Amino acid sequence: MTFEDFVKLVEHSGGKVSGKPASWKSVSIEIKGRGTNFEFSSTSKVDNLSITDYGGNNTIIVGNKSKLTGTIKIGKGCRLQIGEGLTSTGGLKIHLSEGKSIHIGNDCMLGINVNIYNHDYHPIFSASTGKRLNYSKDVIIKDRVWLANNVTILKGSIINSGSAIGIGSIVNCEIPKNCIAAGSPARVIKEDIIWDRASLNTSHLDGINCLEDI
Repeated sequence: MTFEDFVKLVEHSGGKVSGKPASWKSVSIEIKGRGTNFEFSSTSKVDNLSITDYGGNNTIIVGNKSKLTGTIKIGKGCRLQIGEGLTSTGGLKIHLSEGKSIHIGNDCMLGINVNIYNHDYHPIFSASTGKRLNYSKDVIIKDRVWLANNVTILKGSIINSGSAIGIGSIVNCEIPKNCIAAGSPARVIKEDIIWDRASLNTSHLDGINCLEDI
């Protein structure tokens, strides 16, 4: 789908598109609701992205120099806000429902096959009262967070700035700033850390001994 066709489809369904990304490739979108708005920075990139809008009245915002790729499945009245400088290796899946939001801050780095949910997809009820137990909750990922390969972020999670989440971990709570958390469920295993985007198999083949080496 070309960007122009995307704009026509959104406007036909009562929504609005603000801005145009610097790059737009291999995008597909299915809109079943009405009134969803999109906002793209002029330096953002959209590549190999699939969006399904089930309910409408949603908002999706992509910040400066962020690259959005993967799959977005969004219900009704939700908000997805992506800050500046997001990178994602591939296979990102974002799931939103019940009017709740997902916020991803500035300068975040996502590995392969990261999943972010603000809901459980199916309702669970109390056997004794019949009342709903598992309501959807906002997800907040603050600035400079690294999610390694195959990480899953569940509803209600908050990951504070500067932290890194280990490979295959499942986050279901608040993670403090500047730490490494890992496991299922993820728990803090190292505090007072600073991570960097430097690559140990491309840009720094001889290794790095200290922060000043970068």
